[in-house]
Amino acid sequence: MFKPPSIATTGPTELYYLIFFNETSKQGSLQYDIISFNILENTQFSLLIPERTCAQGHTLTLYIYRDISLIKKVKELPLPQNVSDVIELNCKVKSYDRASRGFAEITLEPQGNHQKVWSEIICESEKKQEAISELFDKYKS
Repeated sequence: MFKPPSIATTGPTELYYLIFFNETSKQGSLQYDIISFNILENTQFSLLIPERTCAQGHTLTLYIYRDISLIKKVKELPLPQNVSDVIELNCKVKSYDRASRGFAEITLEPQGNHQKVWSEIICESEKKQEAISELFDKYKS
């Protein structure tokens, strides 16, 4: 199991920025500054999100950006189809737990062909994490 810092790192200076649309309640969360990866696993992952933005069993469309300037331009959700420079994942909320005041931790499972997209993200993240670990080992010795 790969556990990243508060926002998953894709390289020494790259981050993922997240927003989501709740397909069940038809509500969006544009709070990219507080939505973050918590734990990444091969078939599921957990996020820290604002409290009361979803519930167990809901379906979410997660929009993942690498460029903060692009995510700042988003004013409403859901996004139109085929938006460039964004990774889109359809996920089912498997669990919802209150984490702390104002925050919840949710576990998401990518649905259908989005599992392949998630596998590619995991693979990329693991490669970048290995490169970072190698740099630490190199300078440690």
